Formats: sequence, structure tokens, C-alpha cells
Amino acid sequence: RTKNEITEIERAISMIGLETVSAIFTTFIVKDMVSFNPVHYQLFGKMIWQHLLETAVVSQKLARSFKADNAFLCYLMGLVHDLGKVIIFRAKSNQWQRQIQLNHIGSTAFKRVLTQKSHDLARYVVEDWQLNDELITGVSRYHTDNPVDPYSQVLKTANRISELHLSVEVNMITI
Repeated sequence: RTKNEITEIERAISMIGLETVSAIFTTFIVKDMVSFNPVHYQLFGKMIWQHLLETAVVSQKLARSFKADNAFLCYLMGLVHDLGKVIIFRAKSNQWQRQIQLNHIGSTAFKRVLTQKSHDLARYVVEDWQLNDELITGVSRYHTDNPVDPYSQVLKTANRISELHLSVEVNMITI
């Protein structure tokens, strides 16, 4: 808050910080990638978007605790860590919609296919985008049993927190 009205973009950026502006901009770009067919969005897109955003925010908050030097990098890592699932979901749901009824999207077989290669695909995406080496390492290793680098540890913890929160929201578990 300031006493004077902010009328220049440069002043606004200096007030909220370049890192915050980067986080906002990046969030909109990734959200656009997660949006798809309204029926599919209701089934999966809304939940994956919530998971990505929660994981990003929690990762940013955990950065210091895990001695990860770049909090924005942790935020970005949280936003992109499951893009493989988004890509596979889009491809498979379009394919399966042509073959079978839409209610099979929630099936165990669909979830298995979605998860099988999504980690590798997310890694390929962040490598193809030539993102930071720590981010690539974090996305590549977070799902292993005992990640040793701080970025993988941040992402593993934030991902689990978000998954637990979503499980509570849909009444799969209770607090």
C-alpha cells in the first residue's frame, strides 16, 4: 500500500517486485496450457490446475527450509512438474472419447496410463524449454524415494501437501 496512486508500470513493478510479476505472468501462461474442453476441464483440468498452483505456492514457501536458493525457481517447478499429465490427459481423453463413453476417464486404467509416463514427459518438456538446470533436476527426481538435492526435496514435499489437501477436499480422507 502506498499513500499515492501508482500510475506507472515501472513504479508498480518496483513496489511488488520483479519476482512477483514473473510469478503472475508464468501462472497465466501455464494456466492457459491446462485449459481444455469444458467437459474434460470439469473432470480433470480444474483439479490438476489447483494441484499445480498449490504445489507452486507451497514450493516457494518451502524453498528456504530446504536451502533452495531460488524461491521463484521453486514456484515455477511446482507449476510445471505435472505438465506431462496434462499432455497425456489431453491426448488420451480425445482418443478415448472417440472410442468409449466419457465416464471411463475416471477409470483405474485411464489413471494408470496417465501416470505411467507423465514424469518422463514433464522432464522432456522442461528440458525442451531449456529451463534452469536446478528446475530440470527437481522435476526429474522429485518422485524418487529419497531425492537429495534441495529442489527435488521442495517439490516432493509440496506435491505431497497438495495431494493431501485435494484428498481432503474430495472427502477421500479426513483431517
